[in-house]
Amino acid sequence: MSYWTGSKKDERERMKGGKKMSKIPIEISEMRKSADGDTVKELADFLKEKLEGVEVDMTGSEVLLSYEEEKTFSRSYLRTLLRKFLHKAELEDFRVIAGKENSSWIYRKKPFFPSCKKAR
Repeated sequence: MSYWTGSKKDERERMKGGKKMSKIPIEISEMRKSADGDTVKELADFLKEKLEGVEVDMTGSEVLLSYEEEKTFSRSYLRTLLRKFLHKAELEDFRVIAGKENSSWIYRKKPFFPSCKKAR
């Protein structure tokens, strides 16, 4: 028969099944189409460097940020980091858009065309 020798806190965490993880998806499909593969890897490395304690996983068209619920950060801080990366990588034709429920997208900016209204 084995006895649990840890503290009460360790026992409660063991009974709960560990720590809960939250995930934030970042949609990068448009950036992946026009930029090279190294740019996506640089984005993952940049986020790992700036966000301590966050796991960065790359899937086909998303970058998933997984972190413990205790270590939260604001959506505006994530948006600022993504903008800094786009500036650093000289991808000025992209922008960051906030999505639903802690998600973000990196899209190409639409070209600006002045209106072609006739003068009255």
